[in-house]
Amino acid sequence: MMVETNLGKSDIRIPVVEADRGDFIPLSQCLARAFFDDPVSIYLFPEIDTRMINLEKMYLFVLRRFSAHGIVYVESSMKGVAVWQVPSPPKLGFLRECASVLPLLWSVRSAMSRLRRVGDTVTGAHIREPHWYLAAIGTEPSYQGQGIGSALLDPVLLRCDESKLPAYLESSNEANIPFYQRHGFKVIEELKVPGGPSLWAMLRQPNG
Repeated sequence: MMVETNLGKSDIRIPVVEADRGDFIPLSQCLARAFFDDPVSIYLFPEIDTRMINLEKMYLFVLRRFSAHGIVYVESSMKGVAVWQVPSPPKLGFLRECASVLPLLWSVRSAMSRLRRVGDTVTGAHIREPHWYLAAIGTEPSYQGQGIGSALLDPVLLRCDESKLPAYLESSNEANIPFYQRHGFKVIEELKVPGGPSLWAMLRQPNG
């Protein structure tokens, strides 16, 4: 499905499409490049020589996991991607949960304890009411600041307004908070990873 969204107040339109599963490997690479210098990425994978490949593995897991009950939007030339989870997704049973997570933990086993700390921190704070969850959003570094991130947010935020549902995310970089605030998100809690960086839980209530 093609969605076109406005870039700011200009007449430029940025095409956004739903990604196919066959796009997930290049999209995981896009997200890895976008988050290479992110504080949480540096905490998880401090070794600079192996950070990129480990981030690619992590984001490939994110894409596969959340797309099962969600939508992945991509800028049409794959310069940016957003991974959304639908409201009230079905819960995995214990065995399926283990089966889904263990391959990731094994592939990046050197970061297992740090991944667990981050995961426990964000899971413990996650809101319980039905909502759209932005699991990840990123733009190729050389194209950041050109409206692609806004274009990737717009389709789901419009759905939120139409269905009167909130949207929720965790920002892993304090510098990105103003961007989300421009789209109606508000910080509701600072999440401190034990021995690690902070993330910021942000909630957007529907307009209207």
